[in-house]
Amino acid sequence: MPGVNAIIAVASAKGGVGKSTTAINLALGFANLGMKVGVLDADIYGPSLPKLLAIKREAANHRRQTAEGRSNVTASP
Repeated sequence: MPGVNAIIAVASAKGGVGKSTTAINLALGFANLGMKVGVLDADIYGPSLPKLLAIKREAANHRRQTAEGRSNVTASP
């Protein structure tokens, strides 16, 4: 992928071992170092990252951008 310097995969054949928590902690740690990060939650039983980060969708249709160019995903207080 152009512009991507590294890909880190967090995986396990067992559930409930902290994969999502580990992935979020890595992403937040790298972001705190000034790196650009992205996370893909490919859990077949449903993504848990929004719950871990207290993120909720504002629109039911999951629009990616609003008219102002901002994301519809927000962190709740």
